[in-house]
Amino acid sequence: MKPKLLWLLTGGTFSCEQGENGLEPAKAPHAEKILGAMPHLREKYDITPKRIMNIDSTDMTPREWGEIAKAVDGSALCFDGIVITHGTDTLAHTAAALYAAVKNPPLPIVLTGSQKPFFEESSDAPKNFADAFAVAADSRFRTVCAVFCGRIFSGVDMTKTDAEGFDAFYAKTAELGFVKEDKAVLTFPGMISRGEYSFNPGVFEAAKSVALIKLHPAFNKALIPIMIDTGVKAFVAEGYGVGGIPQAVLCELEKAAVKGIFTILVTQCQSGRVNMEIYTVGNRARAAGIISGGALTAHAAVMTAAQMLAKGVQDSQIPFA
Repeated sequence: MKPKLLWLLTGGTFSCEQGENGLEPAKAPHAEKILGAMPHLREKYDITPKRIMNIDSTDMTPREWGEIAKAVDGSALCFDGIVITHGTDTLAHTAAALYAAVKNPPLPIVLTGSQKPFFEESSDAPKNFADAFAVAADSRFRTVCAVFCGRIFSGVDMTKTDAEGFDAFYAKTAELGFVKEDKAVLTFPGMISRGEYSFNPGVFEAAKSVALIKLHPAFNKALIPIMIDTGVKAFVAEGYGVGGIPQAVLCELEKAAVKGIFTILVTQCQSGRVNMEIYTVGNRARAAGIISGGALTAHAAVMTAAQMLAKGVQDSQIPFA
């Protein structure tokens, strides 16, 4: 019996066509045209396409996350796996958001996209699309993950690092696996949590109150109280190295902590993790109540903060899992 798979279309480069001013999401529904171009997928899988939006992924917001998540939750018991085609620019953000809202899913939820439109010559879209279905049909991958350029990423551990190349994403800790000859290979099963399924879309609304700041030598500390005045309830700070925060900025974040506004610290570096015990500046940050984000990506840290806000707690030991 063929695996029963749901394909959710959201737009992005994968679904683009040439318009008057450049690439834009295709106006006419094109799911059947794409599946017609890949008949071998229909031979292997029972695929149900559903277009839930058709946007450039730069316009992705918590509202759209909610639409995607509701479609996932409403179909979780009806299919063997779900593939979501999505624009690459915010794919990692959406993957982290779904990972936070959809806990221990009973089926694989696989995001993918492409750097070139599906019907463009030499596009990476057909391969990514086929690889995503191979993973979605494999029950070992019951988590939120993403497939790109043959690599399988955890939804909580991926970042776009190349604006143009096909091998566009990077895992900060480890990749879940890879796809070879149309078969999914799981290399780190310990990264997939198991437990009771839960759905909490409230984290999307909470994420609106999280501010992501990237520190730099000319960063104006006065921006922090201004952001707090706009309703920010938590910060994610991309600091230096293993946990460096300028003293002037730290003082503002410490004042924020007194008001119940917490900060999660992650590193700007592509690899490695925060360790605030090594340097004096890190220990000062820890003493001020700054929470270590460890090896979390900035995307994952934002959703960790959103989870904490949604739960009404400020526990520095809360894992993003």
